[in-house]
Amino acid sequence: MTESDELLRKFQLDRPRRDDEGLVQNPGYGFVRGIRDRAMMLDCQWKSGNRQGFSYHWLSRVELDLSGIVRLSFGPIRIELRGTHLTTIYQLAIQQRLVWIREQDPIREQVSTTDTVIEQILVTE
Repeated sequence: MTESDELLRKFQLDRPRRDDEGLVQNPGYGFVRGIRDRAMMLDCQWKSGNRQGFSYHWLSRVELDLSGIVRLSFGPIRIELRGTHLTTIYQLAIQQRLVWIREQDPIREQVSTTDTVIEQILVTE
């Protein structure tokens, strides 16, 4: 096992899957690759096809609940992500590198038991 594999395992990070062209593939989220790059907004995509964007300018708090919840506070708006293996989502959000997230159905989509899966996105004001 390489040193990077050890770090990924230690921090419960997903190893990005790459297609033939070397593009990062993850069906539940997308992120900017550069360590110094920042996203302007977070695009939330629901199973219904509806979408809503939130400006990182308003992000004041990010919480990780190990029971499978990440909470994001954008001013008075609170977003709750429910799923599995959400540590990567938390880390990308606090770095403002998370560009989009998408609700997934782990039964219909082919995901492994170690993949990050966002099953539900809840927004409250």
